[in-house]
Amino acid sequence: MSGPRFGNRILDLLPPDERAFVARSLQPKAELDDGFYIYRVGQKLKSVYFPISCVLSAVAIMRDGTGVETGTVGCEGIGGV
Repeated sequence: MSGPRFGNRILDLLPPDERAFVARSLQPKAELDDGFYIYRVGQKLKSVYFPISCVLSAVAIMRDGTGVETGTVGCEGIGGV
């Protein structure tokens, strides 16, 4: 496979011409702080995230205010959709 490689399986499995097209719109973010929210219920989506060396967690907030992790996304997926 030719073209840029990113370390995210979704991006890396795109055909080279599509990967190059998508690459023009990507903005690398070097680091997300622990507890950083990429999306909250009711917000408009501004960005999607293609994890490379981290795991994104989907968390449901319970009625008592505690949270429970309902899913994770790593380098095989996309977050914020």
